[in-house]
Amino acid sequence: MRSLFPYPDIFIEQFEKRFGMSISKEFVGCADNQLTNSFEQATGLKVNRLIVLGWAHETTFFYTKEPISRLASLLWVNNQTSDVVICWKTHSGQLIEPGDKSVDCMDIVFWLGEMKPLLYHTQLYPLKELPFNLGETTFKLDVKRLNPACVIIMTVRENKMGTAEHLSVGIDKFIADFNAVSVEKDRENGLVHSWNRTVRGDALIYEIDTGTGGVAFIKKMLLFLSRLDSFERIEIE
Repeated sequence: MRSLFPYPDIFIEQFEKRFGMSISKEFVGCADNQLTNSFEQATGLKVNRLIVLGWAHETTFFYTKEPISRLASLLWVNNQTSDVVICWKTHSGQLIEPGDKSVDCMDIVFWLGEMKPLLYHTQLYPLKELPFNLGETTFKLDVKRLNPACVIIMTVRENKMGTAEHLSVGIDKFIADFNAVSVEKDRENGLVHSWNRTVRGDALIYEIDTGTGGVAFIKKMLLFLSRLDSFERIEIE
């Protein structure tokens, strides 16, 4: 079974030992299934024994109890670490603490903040450039970062000048359709949280919060853009 908490007892024990903080097995149990699934969706990586959530460094530890609560943690990928934040809220508005034993997994929603998907991919597969295979594309691709919130700059080909606004209509529809299909499948593919676009000279610029759509959405979008056969270059940053 894939799990970001393969040793929950040690995770709980270390938080108590290092920070004097109580974390219940019920809390970790609810978090595990949701965080493992959302991590895979956002990064395109399958969780295995080389990808584990652990306790934060003493110097970076924090915990906030708010409508959106946050707990500092550490992600281990292939024996390399980076800071992440375990975030959660409830549909009911109830404030849940990590030590609570009465946790309704249907009410509470978990996700990871401050993720860096491209970094994790590089740590796990140092010889591969991207966490997905696109095959041949009709544009040159330059990926500087692959974070959940990203900017995609699409340079329109010279012979397609003047079509940027028309192209943007099709791209907007693609994103909206992605969300609609995912909702029909009980959000199986995640949801893009928001996007906005601007036209600057020969470039279409999309600012996208890929939300739970993550890397899987980016791959689908790049394949769609390739089929449009209208772009010279696409940059993701």
